Amino acid sequence: EVCDGKDNDCDGRIDMDPATTSNLSQPCYTGPVGTVRVGICQEGMQFCINGAWQACSGEVTPAAKDICTNNKDDNCDGKINDGCSAPVCTNGDQQVCYTGPLATLNKGACRSGLKNCVNGQWTACAGETTPTTETCDGKDNDCDGMVDESLVKTCYTGPPGTQLKGICKSGTQSCTGGTWTSCLGQVTPQVESCNNKDDDCDGQVDNNIPAANCTLGSKRGACRTGKQSCINGAYACVQVNQPTAETCNRIDDDCDGQTDEGLTCAPTCIYFSPTSYDFGASQQTCATPTYRFALRNTCSSPQAGMTVYDAKFSSNPSQFIFPVIGTDSSGNPITGNPVAKRNAVIPRFGYMYFDVQFKPNRTGKANEDLVVRLTSNTGPTISVKLSGEGTTKNSTTQTESFTAPVAKKVDLLFVIDNSCSMSDEQNALGTAFKAFSARAKTLQADYQIGVITTDTSTNKGYATGELRGNPKIIVPTTPNLDATFANNIKQGTSGSPQEKGLESSKAALTAPLITTGANKGFLRKDASLSIIFISDEADSSGQPVQFYQNFFKNIKGVRNPDRLRVNGIIGYDPATKQPKCGGNTGGNAGAQSSGRYLAVINSTQGVVESICNANWAQTLSNIASVTFGLKKKFFLTRAADPKSIVVKVDGVVVNTSSTTWTYDTVDNGINFNKPPKAGSTVQVEYKAICF
Repeated sequence: EVCDGKDNDCDGRIDMDPATTSNLSQPCYTGPVGTVRVGICQEGMQFCINGAWQACSGEVTPAAKDICTNNKDDNCDGKINDGCSAPVCTNGDQQVCYTGPLATLNKGACRSGLKNCVNGQWTACAGETTPTTETCDGKDNDCDGMVDESLVKTCYTGPPGTQLKGICKSGTQSCTGGTWTSCLGQVTPQVESCNNKDDDCDGQVDNNIPAANCTLGSKRGACRTGKQSCINGAYACVQVNQPTAETCNRIDDDCDGQTDEGLTCAPTCIYFSPTSYDFGASQQTCATPTYRFALRNTCSSPQAGMTVYDAKFSSNPSQFIFPVIGTDSSGNPITGNPVAKRNAVIPRFGYMYFDVQFKPNRTGKANEDLVVRLTSNTGPTISVKLSGEGTTKNSTTQTESFTAPVAKKVDLLFVIDNSCSMSDEQNALGTAFKAFSARAKTLQADYQIGVITTDTSTNKGYATGELRGNPKIIVPTTPNLDATFANNIKQGTSGSPQEKGLESSKAALTAPLITTGANKGFLRKDASLSIIFISDEADSSGQPVQFYQNFFKNIKGVRNPDRLRVNGIIGYDPATKQPKCGGNTGGNAGAQSSGRYLAVINSTQGVVESICNANWAQTLSNIASVTFGLKKKFFLTRAADPKSIVVKVDGVVVNTSSTTWTYDTVDNGINFNKPPKAGSTVQVEYKAICF
């Protein structure tokens, strides 16, 4: 019988031992040749199952080496305990051990361990702590008797991609008390300034510097207006306007020293708000978002209103259009020109809106006027300046970068009541101003301050709304800042008892006083406007409060509400929210404000404080915090496809949400829920769209 799955001996059994009742079997051994039956090595057996020999079982093959404690030939080489050392210890014994340098034992973190006797030999040292590289953890890791010694590393906390660009460089940190110190000596991105250096570390020198307004003393009229341009690390005043044909806008357009000469112009009580607007860039044949201009009638004559004959653009064909804003009952289009049908009337104290878009038909700068003619085809005119820039048709992808300012640029107009009851309040305001200036300094604010009074009648040689004091415009670098403001705010108590703060502030911000008159230079185009009324009596200005609300909002544009804030320290009770309070700092019977100031304040989300509150320092500090808050809105130059907008702050993408940022389709701006950190870089990528 053989192991092949057949009944070879024909006994009726397959692969079975003929002499027994068991399967066929045979001795087996898989160890090295010559080792079987040497030492502990023995054969095993393997059995035939289903025509195949199974694995060898029961065999003993050589161990790798002899076990030194059993007195056997475990590796089957014919020798007992070969390669074994003599026992050095007794099994079960323990011994203190340490493998580090002896001088480090019990210093710092270093401690001894234990070794055990197994099979007559000592095991490795277990549980010991030997010297390691020193780390900043308040421990002596290298066991030299000193803790965290000489630990210094380079560091940099600026935005990624700015290190070693421009002025930016790494600093160092040292380990003290188990923690790393702040990064010393590093230079991170700063707000770019005109110094021939790359302050914001974007790889470019003197870029992204806001162009402040300046005046060219050798020029006249509109040509005096300049922009500070940074050239080779120094500012130069670069002329913005070139002489143009004279139009009725109360500006010396042709720069000859005369205003509106040779023209029949509208009376000064008819005016546009604003008087100019830059639509920014738009690709050819694409219109910008609509901008609304208000033509106002503030004439005091008792006539019913002012007739507007027609309105048109100064160039033909024009790159500016009146967009279609709806249809009439007959289905005919209604455009943004309200006098398309002649002889529309602006009622007394009323206004008329003109909606305008820029739709360039070529590349380059565009400068035109919107000209409105009054009364008849030969009547007087008034105009508003329009500008924009046409770009190439395929330039739809835009990337715009902004540097978040340290604080808002703000022009502040203090309107102080100079009637007979305000002596103590003026003194208190002057004394407390240091809290305001200190808060502004902390926020590194860029501000201008002007002071006017609520008086529109006595005036003492001043025009209504004319800035008072010396200097008339206070800036952060004004010498003796606090004392200068205190002097400017003390306007005496001989003013008219008919306080007209709203009317006075309107006059202060109206041409020609604000453009070419005594207040010139106060209102900066790129600054926010903050008006602060201080009075213990009601406003008695002649026009409805809604008129003044509209006037103030139009100064910075009705679609830029975050750039206007009206505040007040007036007769007001914060507990009852009523426009009156029980007694002012002068000990008078009380203060009241009738609600007119309060209505304007509330319409701009301004701050209202009680003039009866003796803590003037806290009052001014509260107003300063709101006035100089960090910038939250960034305006784009072209209308954006909302779905395409990607916003990055210091190179990190910030996804849109109600708690991060949103896009305002009306004013084409990115609104942050919380303002970006001062000095951070805000980058907006988007696809421009056509209207």
